[in-house]
Amino acid sequence: MTWRPTLCHHGKLMKKEVNGTGLFKKIKDAFTGEELMHDLCAHLQALGIHATLLASGSPDAIGPRWKKGPFISESVLGNIKIDGHNLDLLVVGRRSEGGGEDTSGGIVHPYFYVVRAPVEGLEKRLDAKSKSIRKGFFSKDVTDLQWEGGDLAQQLNADADLKAMILSTGLVGLEVRPDKTNRCVRILGYPGLPSREHFDLYDRIAHYIRIITGPRPR
Repeated sequence: MTWRPTLCHHGKLMKKEVNGTGLFKKIKDAFTGEELMHDLCAHLQALGIHATLLASGSPDAIGPRWKKGPFISESVLGNIKIDGHNLDLLVVGRRSEGGGEDTSGGIVHPYFYVVRAPVEGLEKRLDAKSKSIRKGFFSKDVTDLQWEGGDLAQQLNADADLKAMILSTGLVGLEVRPDKTNRCVRILGYPGLPSREHFDLYDRIAHYIRIITGPRPR
């Protein structure tokens, strides 16, 4: 193992592992997502959003959608708390998926934009999924979209500005699902760093979720 001297932030000489530490950090971050969550939180703050990365075990954080089992393995990389908006959290998950005929499988990181609210008895009303309408049978051009589901889907369909936002950003195929386990509603968003336009779109959907669930719980 190779070591070389380097200066720490206090100006004192310290040892730095050249080969081992970097590799270990990459492997660790692949499982913990520490760097990803810090970068995501800093990105939201740069967009002017009051965002705070929650510590592991924070009472404000939520867990995975399902309990772990022999065939489903989902964990949470981290929770970012959002203040001053309809959304409450941005949660990044970590899920292993088996391969199919055209894919080899691997690790995926779903991004959930979360509204905390009691959803017991409201599950069918809060269920919504957007369906793309294309120019032709073989065309990739999306000309319109329709939300399918309960009361929430009807309210989303009635918002022409929201439809225009989705079509202009290309965020088609969005889903909204209630989560009784964690007492919240999840908007399954696109992975990666969101633009401010994307964030505002998710927050607009959250507005309609709150119309159904009622005021934010204290």
